[in-house]
Amino acid sequence: MLNRVFLLPLLAHLAVGWWMIRYPVALPSEDALFFARGLTHFSVLEFSPHFPGYPGLMLLGRLVLLATADPVRALWLVTVSTALLLPVAMAWAVARLGGRPLLAYALGLTLPLLSCLGLSLLSDGLGVFFLVLFIGLCARPSVRAWGWGGAALGMALACRPSAGVFVVVALGLALWLAPQAGGVRWRPRVMILTGMMAVLLPLFGTVFLLEGWPYVAEGWRFLYGHLFLWGQTMVSETAVRPSWSQSLRSLPVGRLWALVMLGVAAALAVSLGKVFCRRGRLIPAGWLILAGAWGAATAWTLAFQNPANPRHLAPVLVLLALMLASLPRRWARGMGWSVVALQASMAWFTLDVRHSPAERFPPVHTAVQAIDALARPGQGETRSVTLFSNTALELFRHELPMVTVVDAYYRDDTESVMRTTSGCLLRISTQPWSGRFGDRLATFERTFAGRFWGEGALYLYGTRECVSR
Repeated sequence: MLNRVFLLPLLAHLAVGWWMIRYPVALPSEDALFFARGLTHFSVLEFSPHFPGYPGLMLLGRLVLLATADPVRALWLVTVSTALLLPVAMAWAVARLGGRPLLAYALGLTLPLLSCLGLSLLSDGLGVFFLVLFIGLCARPSVRAWGWGGAALGMALACRPSAGVFVVVALGLALWLAPQAGGVRWRPRVMILTGMMAVLLPLFGTVFLLEGWPYVAEGWRFLYGHLFLWGQTMVSETAVRPSWSQSLRSLPVGRLWALVMLGVAAALAVSLGKVFCRRGRLIPAGWLILAGAWGAATAWTLAFQNPANPRHLAPVLVLLALMLASLPRRWARGMGWSVVALQASMAWFTLDVRHSPAERFPPVHTAVQAIDALARPGQGETRSVTLFSNTALELFRHELPMVTVVDAYYRDDTESVMRTTSGCLLRISTQPWSGRFGDRLATFERTFAGRFWGEGALYLYGTRECVSR
């Protein structure tokens, strides 16, 4: 008979899953379009998908594509199923760490970014999922488990290569803390590296064989551009950059939630310091790997990830939840359930429960429909439309072949086109109107709100010719 303790979480999980799968299957971003293209025609140099190819996600997507002919639906099935399995993986990992699996399950189920991980059609959820599996497998002194842990770590890198910094930290700690098995110290280390290489070498080796040496040149171009040009990181050369504090303040209870998370991290650091100071007390290897990976993930995310996309916080929040649920302290239970209550309230405030999920499309999809209506105001009637955007360019070009799409990142080209082009001029942006592109585009403005936290809104504004008949 099912334990009554797990009956309520199970019902909550079914409710969350039912709510998530009712959202329509649609492309929410340009990167999702690249991934969908890669399932049918793989070429990193043709941005199908973009660098570094994400071979782990492509492999899983192609396996699902065998059962469905639609690459977008195949991608959707992979990401949604991974997001719904993440709370289960967190509970399993914490159980192996000797913590409270029910608390970890609740923390994962109420994670504010869970819907975003599932419905963004990107690889963030897969990366953190396999990282959680690695931590759980390394929590026990078993050579076979550590070998499978290496394979899970390899899949984490193959699905989410940008997680490489804190994944390498987790790997280094795992090799350092590997237990002695059968009187042989190096045997677990060999198993970890063998498991990881058994995944990484075939996947990335296949990508290199398909692309050749231009793949390396594309990697340098992409990394430099992400860090210093368009990535909006701390070292980016862009004049205006969002900050993580702005991203958190966009949430109804974001400031309170951020303070609580900082308090949890401080309490965990103090507890870990006390254990280090006590002689004769050993910290389990799995917990040390978990703490090291969380510290590296936090530093990497704050310094080198785009604050405009809160989904980058997913590894930080998941690893913090695992530490809180695995801490053998009395106060950890009360703090953990308080965080669960706060996250559940955040989900209630951020999800639009007034509308059915089946009616909610991604902002970029709704914007495409609105622009298409402006370009074709009547049956058989078309209008010359020029769209300026520095977000989702390829998606707009793919969905709106009758519209001229100009990259607004290049200011000189944008101003030249605006001076020489007549007719309907549109500007779509992730920021509200600020007058940056002149008063001519301020005739009207439409807002396409995100469906949940982590999915940003889009703003469309244009000239008088766009609304006149």
